[in-house]
Amino acid sequence: MKVLLTFFVLSFSSSVIADECLKGNCVNGYGIYEFNSGTVYIGQNKDNLASGRGTVIFGTGEWEDDIYVGDWLNDSRHGIGTYVHSE
Repeated sequence: MKVLLTFFVLSFSSSVIADECLKGNCVNGYGIYEFNSGTVYIGQNKDNLASGRGTVIFGTGEWEDDIYVGDWLNDSRHGIGTYVHSE
């Protein structure tokens, strides 16, 4: 049973990795945060939410490789910013 449990944890751990802070302070400060979708947020954070100036590079999906640079408030685009479509 111990061997089976170890195999289960090892075989599924890489696919269950959650969104993560790659560098900096993603809670209250400037950081780089990557979501499971491959989307990356680079910028200011407050209370673990995008707040201040920041850049989002969208990962897989409908907006893949699109970029938004601008103001954020509580994880939402707010204020002045620029959205660039990849196509």
